[in-house]
Amino acid sequence: MADGADLSRRTGLDLEQVQHLVETYGRRCTDLLEIAGQGPELRERLCKQNPDIRAQLVYAVKHEEAMTLRDFLLRRTGIGTRQCLGKNCCEQIAVWMAEMWSWDHHRIDQEIREYLDEVALGQRFRIQ
Repeated sequence: MADGADLSRRTGLDLEQVQHLVETYGRRCTDLLEIAGQGPELRERLCKQNPDIRAQLVYAVKHEEAMTLRDFLLRRTGIGTRQCLGKNCCEQIAVWMAEMWSWDHHRIDQEIREYLDEVALGQRFRIQ
């Protein structure tokens, strides 16, 4: 595999994003980069404070069967455990997941509510 700087130049991702993908996915990183190469929207960050990109969502749904917003944000990426807790991006990610899983508006709202409830529960235990 090419080094991070070379992958950054070839893919248009910044070095932090490339390093994050390599550290997270190892050899499977090339699968993510292939998905990211299918369109500029797939190279967009999922969350402004985190290096994760939209291609990771596509990969998680298609190859890892991430079926819920909680699963994706807390287990498939670390967004839900980082400082922002995914609170500022969970709604948009739920909409993108809805497009892939054909969720209706009720299901989108349910996924967001369940995710935020789980995050709030985790925060309650951290504070005590």
